[in-house]
Amino acid sequence: MKIEVVNVSQSEEKFELGKNLVQEGEFEKAELMLKKAIKLNSKNAEAHFWLGVSFFNKEEYKRAIFVLTKFISLAPDNYKAYGLRGYNHYELFELERAISDYTKAIELNPDDVISYNNRGLAHEKNGEYELALEDYTKAVELEPNEVSGYYNRGNIYLKLAEYEKALDEYDRALEMSNDEWLTTCIKMNRETAERMLSKGERKVWGRTPVNIRFR
Repeated sequence: MKIEVVNVSQSEEKFELGKNLVQEGEFEKAELMLKKAIKLNSKNAEAHFWLGVSFFNKEEYKRAIFVLTKFISLAPDNYKAYGLRGYNHYELFELERAISDYTKAIELNPDDVISYNNRGLAHEKNGEYELALEDYTKAVELEPNEVSGYYNRGNIYLKLAEYEKALDEYDRALEMSNDEWLTTCIKMNRETAERMLSKGERKVWGRTPVNIRFR
């Protein structure tokens, strides 16, 4: 029978060092330290979480999901873990799993604006425009000064061929945006809505789900 030797204090010490390295962007060094922390204490939940953060930042989404699932087994009421795991599923185009994780995050924290926005993105990519619109609207209600909610909602109205509403959302987003790249995106989509409106075309965009894995 194998007996696990647990050294909690040394594990916490390695975890703190690893967490700091993740925050500094030193992911390779961080992973070595966090794995040592887990080896010293396999129930060190936070070490699993930050190892997942490191894998996510390196776009190693499957590995991130694996360790975040372990974290959730140790700390099942942590909404941030579900939100982050959902983001990893989203990046792998596992949209149903992403939506499930974002929904759980929202159940645990009904004020989780990020999960509302991200679940909206997953619904949108899955062709579920009305559900996406509900999520973006909730995000705007919770955080009315966040530009992404208006921009995302404008994109849905554009896809639903409700161009007047799209233009209103884009105008609101432009008033709030202080990011050059985002401002460019908003202007491009606004021009599309304006052009479609002037043509008198009312064609809803295709809703073909893209729930496929490409990694």
